[in-house]
Amino acid sequence: MNTREEYYPHGILRMRHHYHDSHLHRDDGPAVEFYHNCGALYSSVWYRHGHRHREDGPAQEYFSTDGTRIGVVYYLDNEYCSKQEYGRYVTLLHFSRILGLGWGPSL
Repeated sequence: MNTREEYYPHGILRMRHHYHDSHLHRDDGPAVEFYHNCGALYSSVWYRHGHRHREDGPAQEYFSTDGTRIGVVYYLDNEYCSKQEYGRYVTLLHFSRILGLGWGPSL
C-alpha cells in the first residue's frame, strides 16, 4: 500500500490518500482524508479497488472543526444509494453470506 500526503503552507496535514495497485483502496479505514487548516478532519471517503464503497456505514462523511459529523453519503461500488437502499442491500448481503450464497445481490 502506498500513501500520499499533502500539507498546508503552515505545515498542517491537508489530505492523505491510500493506494493499492494504483487504485484508491484501504481495508481498515477511509482511503481519502481531507483536513481543515486547523488540523481537524474535514472529510473521509472509503474506497475499495478505486470505487467509493462501504458496507458498514456511509462511504463519505463530513465533519465540522469540532469533530461533529455534519453529513454522510452512502455508496456501494461507486453508486450513490439512499439510506433505505443501503439498509436493504446490507441486510440481504448479510443473509447471503450466512447461507453461503456468495457476495450478495446487486441494487
